Amino acid sequence: MFQKAMNRMRPEAVILSLTCALIFAVAPRCAAQNLVPNPSFELMVTCPTLMGFSSPAYRPTGWDTFSDTPDYFHACAPDSAPNAVPLSVVSFQHPHQGEAFVGLAAWEAGNFREMPGA
Repeated sequence: MFQKAMNRMRPEAVILSLTCALIFAVAPRCAAQNLVPNPSFELMVTCPTLMGFSSPAYRPTGWDTFSDTPDYFHACAPDSAPNAVPLSVVSFQHPHQGEAFVGLAAWEAGNFREMPGA
């Protein structure tokens, strides 16, 4: 009698098993949307000649600063500009993709943080 009870599955367990199987079978087919505007920082109002997000004209379109001033580097900046690409006053760095990138200080003494956001 004990063996018969162990072999029989409860209906709730069967429903839960089928639901999980259905979720995992359908999940790979789901598509998501990209919620990051201007992910490569290519779109801008004017070519930046200053390093920080000092004004909306000198930051990438769709991006803002939440703490201090992150730095915006773009290849359209003249070679003498502090935010020129690839050689700036900070370092020699090629963009990962395209012609622009954003630099920031994650943390420095005195609780100084630069936080870009969209």
